[in-house]
Amino acid sequence: MPMSVHEDRRGIVWIGYYDGLARFDPATDAVRRWATQGPDAALPNETAWIVEADDGVLWIGSETGGLQLRDGDGRVLETIPADGSRGLAAGAVKQL
Repeated sequence: MPMSVHEDRRGIVWIGYYDGLARFDPATDAVRRWATQGPDAALPNETAWIVEADDGVLWIGSETGGLQLRDGDGRVLETIPADGSRGLAAGAVKQL
């Protein structure tokens, strides 16, 4: 079940799930999904928020996994874990 949905400035629809992240391009009907394990893995647990910054970078917040920044094609730019090592002390990102 979707936990969060965001349509970016290009019309791409991003869907956060409990167990991953999906990108849907309505122009081509292409769907890409990232699980919570493997290359370019999505954050663990519920993807609670997806927000697009002015520069097009997607900020993705998780219930317990911290923050992740992705470009418009879904490539991971940065992951900020919720372990205190990078300033994010709590895991639950409720709002961006």
